[in-house]
Amino acid sequence: MTRDDDTSHLDDYLDADFIIVDEFSMVDTWLANQLLSNISSNTKLLLVGDAEQLPSVSPGQVLADLLQIPSIPQNQARKDLPSEPRFDHCHSG
Repeated sequence: MTRDDDTSHLDDYLDADFIIVDEFSMVDTWLANQLLSNISSNTKLLLVGDAEQLPSVSPGQVLADLLQIPSIPQNQARKDLPSEPRFDHCHSG
């Protein structure tokens, strides 16, 4: 058994092949450490977040820091939104 496979000491171990974490810009360093310490090095992570969003209220800007690492694959989703809200489909009565 390799060290990575020995999870008997971890009460909160996440046994998953793939994990999606939404709103990752809100994750602080403590929570990121908890997540990364409790998964296998073989687990794939998809971190979803808005780089323009305010950082977490606790210490750390984990997403912003990760986005500075060129070797981490990144994709940016862009959606053109109207500059003013439209309520054509709404009616009263």
